Order: sequence, then C-alpha cells, then structure tokens
Amino acid sequence: MTNERTPLRALGELLRALDARIERHPNYPDLRNLRGLARIYSGDHDGAFADLVEALRLHSQYEAALVNMAWLHAERREPDLVRAVLREPRGRRLRPGLRVHLQVLEAQVRDGAEAALGVLDAYAAQPRPEPEPWHELDRLWLAVQLERWDLVDAQVRRLVAQQAAIGPILHQVGLVGRGSAGRAAFATWNQCYRGNPHVAALLRECARLRAAGAAFSDCEDILRWSAVLSLDLCDFWLVVGEQHDFEARDADAESAFRQAMQFDSRRAQPYIKLGQLYAACGRPQEAIRELQHAASLQPRYADVRYLLGLLLEDLGQLPEAEGHLRTALDINTRYTLARLSLGYLLATRGRWRDAVKQLEQVRAEGLVSSDLETRLAEVYEQLGRHEDATLARQRALSPESDTDDG
Repeated sequence: MTNERTPLRALGELLRALDARIERHPNYPDLRNLRGLARIYSGDHDGAFADLVEALRLHSQYEAALVNMAWLHAERREPDLVRAVLREPRGRRLRPGLRVHLQVLEAQVRDGAEAALGVLDAYAAQPRPEPEPWHELDRLWLAVQLERWDLVDAQVRRLVAQQAAIGPILHQVGLVGRGSAGRAAFATWNQCYRGNPHVAALLRECARLRAAGAAFSDCEDILRWSAVLSLDLCDFWLVVGEQHDFEARDADAESAFRQAMQFDSRRAQPYIKLGQLYAACGRPQEAIRELQHAASLQPRYADVRYLLGLLLEDLGQLPEAEGHLRTALDINTRYTLARLSLGYLLATRGRWRDAVKQLEQVRAEGLVSSDLETRLAEVYEQLGRHEDATLARQRALSPESDTDDG
C-alpha cells in the first residue's frame, strides 16, 4: 500500500520522520500512537503493538491508541482480542457509538461483512442512537467489500446529503459512478480505510511532509483522500491552513483556520493553529485570545498551556505565565520544554531554589544544552554553590552541550 499510485505513497517517508521525532521526544504518546498506526499499514504488527502499548502507558486514557489497538487485533484476525478491548474498563468507558464501531470490526473479522452490517442496522434501529460519523464510513466500507454497488451509491448520496462540502472532494478523487475508474477508486479507498478512519491522520502527516518538500500538488491530492477517509473537513482545512502558513501566505492561512472552526467550533486545534499564526506574525494579544479559547475547550492540553506561558512571559505577565507553565507540567509531568521554561522564569523572578529544582530535573530528563548549564551556573552562584557553578560552566563548554534547547 505504499506505491506511487496510492494515497499512502509517502508512508515510508513518514515512518523515517516519526523515528527521528520519537528519538528526540520519546515520551510523547501522540507520536507513539501515530507510529503504531503507520507500522500497521507497513505490515510491522509487532512494532505497532509495542508503540501502542507505550502510548497507553504514557497516557492510560488515550482513546485513539485504544481504538488503534483494537484495530490492530482486527488486522491480525483476532476477534477475541477486539472483544477483550471492549470489555476492559477503558473500553467500557468509550462512547456508545465508538463501541459499536469496534463491534463492527469484531463482527467483520469473525463472521464477515454481512454480519458487520447487521451490527450497524441493529444500532440504528435503537430508539435514540448516538450519531457517529464513523458508522457512515463503515457502511461504505462493508458495501464495497460486498460489491453491493446499489448500497455504495446510496451511501455516497447519504454522505453528500449530510455534508454537502464533501461532495466535490468525492468527485475529485473519483469516488463516483460504477464504471471501472469509479470501482478502482473505491477499491483504493477500501484498502486505505480497512475499518479505521484514523488512517486520515496518517495521510495528513504525509501531506505535511510533501508540503514541507514543496510538493504542493501532491500534498493537496493526499489531503483530499484524508477528507474522504474520515469525513473530517475540520482537519482538512487545518492542514490546508498549515500549507498556506508554510508558504507565508498568512491571510490565506488565517482564512483556512477559520474555515476549520466553521466545521467544528468545539475543537481546540483550529484556535491553537490560529493562535500560533498570530504569535508568529507578532500579534501576541490576538494569539493569547485564541489560545485561551482553546484552553477553555480542552483544559488538559499541555501544549496550549505551554504556549500561553511563553506569550505571557514575553508580555511581562510573569505570575500568569508561571501558572500556565505549571499547569502544563501538571498535565504532563514529562514535558521537558515546559519545565525548562519554568526554570528560566523562576530564575528571572529571583526564586533560586525553585529554579534550581526545575533546571536540575530538566538535565535529569536528558536535555543537554550549553544554555541550560550556563543558567544553572548563574543559579548555583546565587545559592552560594560555587563548586557546582564551576562544574556547570565546564559542562557548558563541552561539545555534548552544544545543542538546541528546542
């Protein structure tokens, strides 16, 4: 599924990029989850299992990693293990519609596509079923498997009726008609989907890589596939905005991020991206406004708190900045960059004992930096720890410390 004609043609490139990022940031569950998903598509099921286990160790309530673990079991034709995920405490806490999606996976592996369609029909017949966009994709996936082209046509019409903006994108990737071209496009769609809309996250990362390499037309094609594999037009516009941002088209990027908000105003990510754009454009007050809104939508998002801390510190609002940095560390105790920034801020405020505690922990977490050692030397001097200060200055001059804090 990685040749040049498939949406996942940049999968090998993405895996190499994820390897490098995880080497730098081994404690980021998002990266572990994404690499686990990529490894499933590359056929490395054992490596995928290790990554997903680690993602769930780092973040025990990580819903996406739990769903991907169930999907890995489905890919390995292990229906009993899919059911085991549903029965464990974390699986029982999943929203009902998502639990039904996993039941569809189990039924498809155990009894085939017709049985899986039966699971969807039974749930839809309940008095008040919770709407779940994934169910619409599951129906299309199963109909294509069964080569029930009447159901495929009906499902495509249903998708467009529910979200008119998806219609043109379906046409652009060829998911129309029953001719050979249309059937080939649906076969490609099915090979990518395979019962997991999270594949769209892989495609968005592939698109980002192609955009960074200035392969913009390829980026746009991959993005269109990501949209029809997830129905997530909010994320579609987010990556379009990132592409414009990369090209320094600030007004177009701002417009794209606002488009993303229109498709899902309850999601924090569009506000984060817009806040980052404003910060890069030298508009800190507007950046803080957007990031504060993001924090209200997703209070446990450590990166938002970290960015707010940096912006508020730049504006001289040091107590508020400290509060956000400490919140980032409460959320993610392994957030080394937030701890580094907090240590620097505490030193700026003359709180030497608090500062040295944070900065020594940064070093213990493996961040090696000449700037860190220089700042530690200054803090040690303020505390009267002159021998420690001398050692820190020596470390600052060593080649091992000649690295970037970021």
